[in-house]
Amino acid sequence: RDNTPQEKLLKKVIEENGLLYEYQVRIGQYTIDFFLPELDVIIEADGGFGHLNKRDRKRDADLGDMGYSLVWHLQELSIKLWAIRHELVGPNSSTLLR
Repeated sequence: RDNTPQEKLLKKVIEENGLLYEYQVRIGQYTIDFFLPELDVIIEADGGFGHLNKRDRKRDADLGDMGYSLVWHLQELSIKLWAIRHELVGPNSSTLLR
């Protein structure tokens, strides 16, 4: 399938920051958008209204039950990417989103 605009944006930001990732990964019964193995983080490239419904919340909870402690969504990402950079390259790195 073609990448959504959100997926294209995430892929670009992840690659520009040198993070390892797997795309469209099957975990259990779910296919997730991005998996960052160095951080054991799942990122979902949902749009503005994504992950508000019951099915998506259940999936997030199920992934948590499988041991994935973090499931991030595009809306949260501008804040979280700074945390990724900080953890991987230290506090003196430049900000990710300008």
